[in-house]
Amino acid sequence: EAKIESEGQPAKPNTILDAYYDAMTLKRDDIVQHHGLLRNGAAYIDLLLDICETYFNDRPKGMVLDMACGTGYIPDCFRSKGFAALGCDIFKTAITVAKSKYPACEFEVFNGRSPSRLGEGRFDVVHMREFYPFTRSSDFERQKFLILEYLKLLKVNGYLIIVGSNWCV
Repeated sequence: EAKIESEGQPAKPNTILDAYYDAMTLKRDDIVQHHGLLRNGAAYIDLLLDICETYFNDRPKGMVLDMACGTGYIPDCFRSKGFAALGCDIFKTAITVAKSKYPACEFEVFNGRSPSRLGEGRFDVVHMREFYPFTRSSDFERQKFLILEYLKLLKVNGYLIIVGSNWCV
């Protein structure tokens, strides 16, 4: 159980998920960031870009799509590295917080099931960190279908980056 204090209210026990969404509403970065297990977003983005450069002799730039963006931390880290960023998340509360915290990025409530509506050939990078269909599911056929659909969103020579939750920076 986790406890969160809201303004003027005593702490109440919740499930971890309830605490996470309460924290988003209250803009409690310390709790939200703990859920994502990412402390140094700039180093994380540098590492991803270095991997692309090392293995593909190219350092991506341009437009990035971050799926399951939560409260927008990673899209803003991409933005700080010179990218234009669109962050998408299924939770409206997360997107509301993201829009208020990171106005230089674009955000959209989106469940991720029909990626083509985001625009084929639009992105230089599609980034998915802890994106449900790949991290908490063993439905290989669905995963394969989604990978093929998300690949369509990429410009020529674009990058699809899928990262699980156990990789932390």
